[in-house]
This record gives sequence, C-alpha cells and structure tokens, in this order.
Amino acid sequence: IPNKIGVKPRWEAKQFPKQPVKNKLNLLVSGFGKNYKEGTLGIYQDAYIYGGKINKDDQITYKIKYQAYLLCSYGNITLNDKILEKGDAAEILDINEFKIKANKDSEVLVIDAPK
Repeated sequence: IPNKIGVKPRWEAKQFPKQPVKNKLNLLVSGFGKNYKEGTLGIYQDAYIYGGKINKDDQITYKIKYQAYLLCSYGNITLNDKILEKGDAAEILDINEFKIKANKDSEVLVIDAPK
C-alpha cells in the first residue's frame, strides 16, 4: 500500500555493490518519508529491501523491523535451520531476527515491510 496518495509513476535505476557483504546486508530500497535512507532507491511504501552476495560459510544476522520475506537469488543458504536453494523463498513471521548462513556462494534479497 503506498504511503502517499496520487504520486506519479516513476522509474529509477542504480548500480549496487557487487562485492560480497560482511556482517550485514546492503540496504537497496527504502520508503520515501520517515524511512528513506540516502543512496537507496526510493519507493512510496513503508518498506525496506536489503540484499547482497554472501561468501560460502559466512553468516549474517538480520534484525526484522516489520515482517520479512527472503528470496535466495542463487546459491544455497541455511535460514535459521531451513535450507533454501536458488529460487526458494520464505515468509518470516513472529520472530525478531534470523540468521543466514551461505552453504556456497549465494545471493539473497530481504523485503522487510508491515503486514
């Protein structure tokens, strides 16, 4: 649901970091208004989209702001105790944080948005 009514459609492109992340995912997209972070693509929603490449055996802990949806773009990860492969996704509810461990070089996207 948009956080502002009557906005004109817009289009924007941005080059994101290609190097693997360490300790935390890159913030790629944030909502215009109170949630907007400089340097990200802006959207008219109260949401964040994080992403990054994770090297094999590296682990990241993500603290959820609202509720999260994770997509494994490529590779193979362990999300807490569940294995996800390329194209797999998970809706993450009723917890405050989760761990992502790369079982091989991988890339993930996390959408963090209100219910």
